[in-house]
Amino acid sequence: MSIMTASSFMQVTFTTLPAVRVAYMRHVGPYGVSVNQFWTGSFLPWCFAQGLLPGASCFGRGLDDPHITASKHCRYDAMVQVPDDFVARSPASMATLPGGRYAVAPFEGTVPQLTVAWAELLRDWLPASGMKLDGRPLFEHMPPDARYDAATGVMQCELCIPVLPL
Repeated sequence: MSIMTASSFMQVTFTTLPAVRVAYMRHVGPYGVSVNQFWTGSFLPWCFAQGLLPGASCFGRGLDDPHITASKHCRYDAMVQVPDDFVARSPASMATLPGGRYAVAPFEGTVPQLTVAWAELLRDWLPASGMKLDGRPLFEHMPPDARYDAATGVMQCELCIPVLPL
């Protein structure tokens, strides 16, 4: 299955993802540019200082719908996969991203294009897919080889939505 976005043509595939143990830091505030600044100014430096990067998968998840929640109260978790023996200390916490069946769409573009891609995936693709969301979190997955160009703001990730048949 595929969808057309403002940035590219995306192929949506279904896969079963394993549960992933992560360390995370939470950003509270508007999604978009401030989340990008949080990644580059706080989260990634922390990951490198802990010896977690390069080489680990990273994840991002917005916890609030910005159409319902005031932007200054929107919560976003920046996450990095960690080994079983890793112990997070402040300002990070630990969590497990649940595994299961997900629809996965590759993405390459800027933060504004990412916002459009999420909207189109949920508004257009999901209702036509014969699937529905379940209670697990939606997230962005940045594999260890995902690229980010600080000069252009172009990033690569996978948009992951937990699905069940209708």
